Amino acid sequence: MIGNFKPYPAYKNSGVSSLGKVPEHWDVRRLGQIGRLFKGSGGSKDDETQDGVPCIRYGDLYTTHDYFIESSRSFVSDSKAQDYMPIRFGDVLFAASGETIDEIAKSAVNLLRTEVCCGSDIILFRNECQVEAGFLGYLMDCRASVVQKAMMGRGITIIHIYKSQLKRLVVCLPPLLEQAAIVRFLNHIDQHIDHYIHTKQELIKLLEEKKKSIIHRTVQRGLDPDVHLSPSGVSGLEDVPRHWSVRRLRTVCEMRISNVDKYKRDNELPVRLCNYVDVYKNERIKRGLAFMPATATKDEIERFRLRSGDVLITKDSETWNDIGVPALVEESENDLVSGYHLALLRPLGEHLHGPYLFRVLQTTAVSHQLHVAASGVTRYGLSNNSIKSVWLPVPPLSEQIEIAFFLEKKIAGIDVVVKATQRYISLLQDYRTRLISDVVTGKLDVREAAAQLPKQLSETGSVDVAHAPPHMSTGSNRDSDASTEEDEP
Repeated sequence: MIGNFKPYPAYKNSGVSSLGKVPEHWDVRRLGQIGRLFKGSGGSKDDETQDGVPCIRYGDLYTTHDYFIESSRSFVSDSKAQDYMPIRFGDVLFAASGETIDEIAKSAVNLLRTEVCCGSDIILFRNECQVEAGFLGYLMDCRASVVQKAMMGRGITIIHIYKSQLKRLVVCLPPLLEQAAIVRFLNHIDQHIDHYIHTKQELIKLLEEKKKSIIHRTVQRGLDPDVHLSPSGVSGLEDVPRHWSVRRLRTVCEMRISNVDKYKRDNELPVRLCNYVDVYKNERIKRGLAFMPATATKDEIERFRLRSGDVLITKDSETWNDIGVPALVEESENDLVSGYHLALLRPLGEHLHGPYLFRVLQTTAVSHQLHVAASGVTRYGLSNNSIKSVWLPVPPLSEQIEIAFFLEKKIAGIDVVVKATQRYISLLQDYRTRLISDVVTGKLDVREAAAQLPKQLSETGSVDVAHAPPHMSTGSNRDSDASTEEDEP
């Protein structure tokens, strides 16, 4: 069925470049003509408890399913829910700010039929005509809408958007029955793609567990299956080969904590900054990665310049289990320096081999020591002493080199499969995004395909203004919403 779709018989110009031409029988309207926009209210974090009404914040929109809010389990409940804006089924929630173009006014439609509210970091759209809630969900965050919202954003590092701008968002609406057919089709496709992605994600988990097991077994026992073992003497570390030693990191490694930040200063030298995200997302720090441009003093460059064999670890994070994630520096770079939130570990050459240290830090036995040492409430961090105090199994240097070389070859095949699977997932996600955009903007006609699908027990319903609650206006469509002032985000 996928790939055999044809365009509609006749089209008209929408007047908006991101929408292009739309089916001739579709309506082209501004958001302010089909409903009203409201600024959320309330939102003090000091009020948060776990015994109130679920409250949706702008950050929740980045973690929900792409287009819909279908569960309130992950939202913080608030005992002062009366201070917040109540939300009804079919309302569209827009984030009032974002950090990237794709995040500006990130939206999702509320499909919850239980009591829920939102805070002041949300802009809420409530339609005043009969429309499929599911269609709104797909439409408001399709690529054509994202492009328009990006042009409305104001700001530099944090980009804000206002309801007086969002009311000018141009959308295209097919007849109601056609909306229902489109939603039925897209839900069907979405479920199948989700299934494929979930299957591939489970495969990645299995491969990663296998990789961890190989690394742990090899680093803990070495390459000789008949080697004699003795107790490590350290809680959490298993028995190690008798001729190995167990040493604290400070005795075999130098540690440097960078104070180079992301800002550029006229009196400093240009550098490339290896940041937290570079370490967290890449096991190897190498040429080709998109490092952030910054500046540093001559002394800072000398002290924090990365050399081949250095190992960087994440020093703090929002979650304790993201502490101590390692990455190996493959090549020395004169202008590449370690950034904030990282610890630079430089092995003492006569005691420790960099690639071996990298693998040791990947083992559960060693990473657990860092996790336990992390302290904090909303953000976790490691003290310098807690990093230096970590216990490591240390074989003779020649054996470290052999172990690192063995592991490099042993798990190379696993890494290849994982990367290929991740690319496949990315392609599926891109395909879904393109298909949804093409369907909800009328580039593809899926009415016949939708008619061939089996009836679903539960589908996203339409919002009928005839049965709207008292707080919802059912006035006629108009060119602007009731409130047009430039309110704060």
